[in-house]
Amino acid sequence: MVAFSTSEAVYLIDFENEFKFSTKIEAQNVVFITYVDIYIVLMMASDEDSSEAKLTCRMLYGAEEGSITIKRFMG
Repeated sequence: MVAFSTSEAVYLIDFENEFKFSTKIEAQNVVFITYVDIYIVLMMASDEDSSEAKLTCRMLYGAEEGSITIKRFMG
């Protein structure tokens, strides 16, 4: 699985058996993407406060599991 983001969404591409589109996740301002087991974790920058970020965890093929807003480490 490969993930890439645009300004409006994150796209997941499956290339295990063949190269094909898998999923589109509506998410803006994504600055970091990682996989943890069967989950994908996204960090999105805040439009209102540059020191805040939102972490969102979701199953690869399911709905959002949870999210939290944090202060980003700037040092």
